Amino acid sequence: MYSESSKGMDDGPDSAQAAEPMGLRRLPSPRELMADAMADDRARETVARGRRLTQAAIAGAGTRRLLLLRLPLPALLEQAEQLSAWLSREEGWGVLVQPLAAATTGRGRQALLEQRRAYLQCLAAGVPLAHVLIQLNEMAYLSDLVSAVLLPPTVIESQIHRELASALPCPVLLEPGDADKLQIARDARQAVAASHRFPMLLSEGRVGLVESAGNPDGAVLLGPGMLPGGAPHLLAFDDAPERDEDWAPTCSGLTLTASSVAAAQRRFERWRTSDLLATAG
Repeated sequence: MYSESSKGMDDGPDSAQAAEPMGLRRLPSPRELMADAMADDRARETVARGRRLTQAAIAGAGTRRLLLLRLPLPALLEQAEQLSAWLSREEGWGVLVQPLAAATTGRGRQALLEQRRAYLQCLAAGVPLAHVLIQLNEMAYLSDLVSAVLLPPTVIESQIHRELASALPCPVLLEPGDADKLQIARDARQAVAASHRFPMLLSEGRVGLVESAGNPDGAVLLGPGMLPGGAPHLLAFDDAPERDEDWAPTCSGLTLTASSVAAAQRRFERWRTSDLLATAG
């Protein structure tokens, strides 16, 4: 409990007053926010299709591989229909799109609502999404719209992020960023697959103690020269590598970062014609 006007014996602020926040803002419950921006049948089917695709790619089941496409959110919103049309013509590949957005200054109701609406616009075009998990509570507001989550290098060492990911209904992609964190990413994948007990924001807005069953659908994103070490993996490159040794064998898929759908399509076509890409899987 925060104290509004209490002083210690020497008239200085006590610890409760010193810890008082700059401001408090009530957030709606996840259920309230979802009611204001509800997923329809098409959106739910797109989410489910993206989850099935990612699970199959991670498990090595089937013949399709996964393309994790990283695009700025404004470009994605403007070109979602174009992206959907391109992907419908690709054979042997499925796609998840990771929206690249500027960091927000807060997670108030309006910011969360705008994010749900942006994701729903992408899903309406048939584009499944991968969400970067940094703010822990936001998955309570977005998990029904997300086909996969990505734990970036800044959080793969966080135990609470690993615990939360173990309870999510979608696959988890772990990005070490560099070779020094590769073993950390492998350890994180094992932690995500294990059962945990931890506090979690529930749909009605209360915090409950959750016991997860563990999430078996995890993969590591490998950069140049990183070896998979037996773990399911995707190859993470901003551009096509030039050396054979930069490609890990039998990959489940690739990542590609571009400024627009047209740029992504040109780069992917160049990869498709390379001997390295032909022998990567």
